[in-house]
Amino acid sequence: MKKETLYLPKRVPRDSNIEFLRIVFMLMIVAHHCIVHSNAAPPTERLSLALWFLLTAAGKIGVDGFVLITGYFLADKTYQRPQSIARFYLQVLFYAIAFLILTGASPNTALHTKLFFPIAGHSWWFASAYFFLMLMAPFISRALVTLSNRSFLGLLLVLFAFIILLPTFQPSFEKNHINVLVFCYCLGAYIRLSPQPSELSDTSARFVAVRQLFFRKLLPGLLLIILGVIGILYMPKFEVMVYSITKLNLNLSSQLGQQTYPISIACAVGMFLFFKNLPIKPSKIINTIASATFGVYLFHEQAYAKVLLWDQFFPIEAHLYSTLSMVLHILSATLIIYAAGTAVDLLRQYLFEKPLFKAYYCLRRRMDSHNPRSSAS
Repeated sequence: MKKETLYLPKRVPRDSNIEFLRIVFMLMIVAHHCIVHSNAAPPTERLSLALWFLLTAAGKIGVDGFVLITGYFLADKTYQRPQSIARFYLQVLFYAIAFLILTGASPNTALHTKLFFPIAGHSWWFASAYFFLMLMAPFISRALVTLSNRSFLGLLLVLFAFIILLPTFQPSFEKNHINVLVFCYCLGAYIRLSPQPSELSDTSARFVAVRQLFFRKLLPGLLLIILGVIGILYMPKFEVMVYSITKLNLNLSSQLGQQTYPISIACAVGMFLFFKNLPIKPSKIINTIASATFGVYLFHEQAYAKVLLWDQFFPIEAHLYSTLSMVLHILSATLIIYAAGTAVDLLRQYLFEKPLFKAYYCLRRRMDSHNPRSSAS
């Protein structure tokens, strides 16, 4: 009897709490771009300035958080499926071609390089760095799973010192996006591979179960988030206090929008720990929306899109003199851009990605059916 091998990928149910966190991280990134891609100076009104500081850090928290999630889920994966690499690359290629058509740019050698090699052309810095991380992930994970918990902590401390602390306190030290992504990946992997606290023995009572959920699972992440927000808001005052006492200029506030800012990484870890333990039931709606998060990034962060969105459709300059106006403007711009980007990417998945990969798997199935090695009697 002939045995047929199917190459259809197994559908692994996604954790909706983590998928919801992806959505939150991307919303933070879009709101962050509303600030950093404007030509406006920071507002002078106190509440508006506090919001400005928070959003300046929010985008980097979102980026670090995205990579934390990747490290968490790939920590024990020592093999990267070629289909995942191809899916990622084709998604970036789709947006590169789409924006070329929309802009009507005349073809030239440099443009062709960016078009057919969008990763190498640095059309999107995060896509380029993340693609390299995807290629390196199996080798990194293969090394990490061999470490003891103590050795893993030692590795994280060394990476933290040279990748995070050194560039923070020595701004002249050369920063590297890939280094930061590797550190966040290792941090997410540690959360996945490190020994978890033992469960309480008596979980039958509802009160005990709720207490365990809050104090042992949600509270650590919540405390990190609160301390991170306090650090972001009060760092300028802390610097003034330190300077008045020691005449030492820390100059940490200038690092607020950098990925290497330690407080931003602490916030990303806190949010991940909090959402990881949220008791959210599997939701097809959440998972579907979350599947388009990277598409939202590609949709609104292309060079032509940035000019169109932040200079023409959603300029923020006129809204900085009122906190309420600033909040409403950023909120509406973020939600509109996110909704539009999600709709475009879900349409891309339906019209291009799914048919393409369905045809690929059908082709592999047919090739396998003609391969004598796949037959069994």
